[in-house]
Amino acid sequence: MRVYAIACGIDTAPGSGKSRIFTLRNAGSDSTMTYTISGTSKACTYTDSSGYAITGGNYINWSATVTSNPASALATCVLFYTVDAF
Repeated sequence: MRVYAIACGIDTAPGSGKSRIFTLRNAGSDSTMTYTISGTSKACTYTDSSGYAITGGNYINWSATVTSNPASALATCVLFYTVDAF
């Protein structure tokens, strides 16, 4: 599987000088696919035209960290991928 883009949105902007950082995790480790929502923004997208490879059977999840105590928010994250083979 190759992940070509990830996107995340929150219902409340973090606020001035504050941010939320979302990272796709692969097999228990952070990947290179990370993005930040800061200030008055409520969404972001990260793309990788060559695709980030994930080995079949690996567990994937999200890491979410914050800086400067942002406002509370609900988040939704998605990934866009292709399957190399069945």
